[in-house]
Amino acid sequence: MASTAKCGAPQAKISAAAYVHVLDGNADSVEFCPIESYEHVLAAGTYTLITETHKEGEDGDESDDDGGDGGDAGKSRREGNLYLYGVSEKKKHLDDGYGHGREEEEDGGQSADINTTSHKILVKKQYVQSTSGIFDLKWAPTKIAGRPCLAQASADGSVSFYRLISDDVDSFRLSETAKVICSSSGAMCLSLDWNHLRGYGVDRSDVCGDGGGGSGAEGEEEEEEEEEEEELGSGAGSRRHHRLPIPRNDPTAAAVCDRDRDDLDIAVSLSNGSISIVHVGPSDARVDLTWSAHLLEVWTVAFDTWRPWTLYSGADDCAFKGWDLRCRTGPDRPIFKDVKSHMMGVCSIQSSPFREHVICTGSYDEKVRLWDLRMVGRPTLVHSVPTGGGVWRVKWHPWDPDRILCALMHNGFAILDVKGKGEGETEGEGEGELKNCHVEIAETYMAHESLGYGADWSRSRCVNLAGIGSRASSKKKGAGDVHVSKEMMRSDSDLRNDDLEIEEDGERSSSTSSLIATCSFYDRQLHVWKSAAGEGSGN
Repeated sequence: MASTAKCGAPQAKISAAAYVHVLDGNADSVEFCPIESYEHVLAAGTYTLITETHKEGEDGDESDDDGGDGGDAGKSRREGNLYLYGVSEKKKHLDDGYGHGREEEEDGGQSADINTTSHKILVKKQYVQSTSGIFDLKWAPTKIAGRPCLAQASADGSVSFYRLISDDVDSFRLSETAKVICSSSGAMCLSLDWNHLRGYGVDRSDVCGDGGGGSGAEGEEEEEEEEEEEELGSGAGSRRHHRLPIPRNDPTAAAVCDRDRDDLDIAVSLSNGSISIVHVGPSDARVDLTWSAHLLEVWTVAFDTWRPWTLYSGADDCAFKGWDLRCRTGPDRPIFKDVKSHMMGVCSIQSSPFREHVICTGSYDEKVRLWDLRMVGRPTLVHSVPTGGGVWRVKWHPWDPDRILCALMHNGFAILDVKGKGEGETEGEGEGELKNCHVEIAETYMAHESLGYGADWSRSRCVNLAGIGSRASSKKKGAGDVHVSKEMMRSDSDLRNDDLEIEEDGERSSSTSSLIATCSFYDRQLHVWKSAAGEGSGN
């Protein structure tokens, strides 16, 4: 039986102050680049519904905030903007060589008040372009043809792919390399997830590999009692390239993630209940497979970090499903289907990069759930954590296995802490159950004024500043109160290319304070902030 954690928000640490930037549209996606030497690059996307009765700059129906159709498509259009920012650490001294010295600071650089003296985080807008309305952005986990690649899920039913062009560390832009139409019937692309997240790549072969683990036959027996409820995904696939997985115990597999690739696959979920697999090359992309997966909008898709042939999906029909992509004709039916655990739509899924068989899901029912998937056909719900808001995104920390960042829609943002080791788990191992763990909300961020949709951790370790959390949390503030000066809030038209600064303490220690980007919808805000607690520092 799953344990239900008590909401830890009243006792949670309150994150330090942030930089706030007002975008030109409703903000719903932020993603830091994971590629080495490009970790300072931050992408942000917006989605704005414009109808005949709304002039440019006004919001559409509030009913469209969750990606619904929002009215007759012939009488409305969905527009978006794609932004790139540079986020960097800077010493406060004027001779550090990053920007324009004193002239830059006098020209309008703004700082958050955290009572600090010697370090800053700079946020500089580098690039913006108009697009269709954006629902999701995802950087490829490795370079494609030698360059970082960004994918964009759009309201017009397409997925666009961009190559990052960098003239130097302080100047970069995007160049579109390919665009594929996943739906010609008016369905919207809602979410994305790249395969090869952990580097266990897939080789293309003329035969299907057994790969070991994740057998679809085992799942068929477990799901028979629910399968008659719906018949989905039968033979909808187009041309398919069969896959031979690299076994996870292959000693060369772990090194794959450090290599450049000429091609990768990405999963795309759509508002008509279908899922597509798109094959992405250096200068082109094609839809390899599409199938009907759910009865309603598929809000999220996620590959298994450890088994790249396994894909998970969650939808507005309250169903959480797993799919095996190794079949010649594509997934005929799910290897498992859970329709009883989530009381409302499943919005977010992510596989743990540290613990095999561990999956995290988020739902409109305001709970984060941790699952043990060692029994392929019947996932075990281990923990259920109430958060006080619909869980639109969940993100495992890039190097701390016990922290999960959550976007909680009406309840801001939170960081969960998974305390203790699983049964049978020893120091240095990533496996084991979660039954003996305690999950709680360790930190909250409540500075946004609207629906919290986008959230991501920075992968950069250069920001290694300690002591901020103890001072920030010791201030006499109410729960969720975060200081954001009004002077820091500037519209995109006023931003130009000036640097936007968050000052940080210069004290160093072995613990690492995490840099986080978040965004919210109707107030159109992008925030860049530091978590109050460093990894390994405890609560």
